[in-house]
Amino acid sequence: MPSHAVASPPREPIFELAEMAKVVGMPFSKAKNWTMGRPLRFRASLRSGMGTGSRNLYSLDDVYLMGIAYECSR
Repeated sequence: MPSHAVASPPREPIFELAEMAKVVGMPFSKAKNWTMGRPLRFRASLRSGMGTGSRNLYSLDDVYLMGIAYECSR
């Protein structure tokens, strides 16, 4: 790497809802309900979808929180 180049920090992984549900090991339908406030309200920290076709984007911290909530609900 040339001396004038700046190394960029490693990127944080980004997850869509289906990916997050799969990583956590929970049914997609339950994860979707939780993002709509049934019985929990779980919001995407990276980007909330606005309108038809846009997707919520979740961080690794969101995945951890969803995993903890899912384990506590079992």
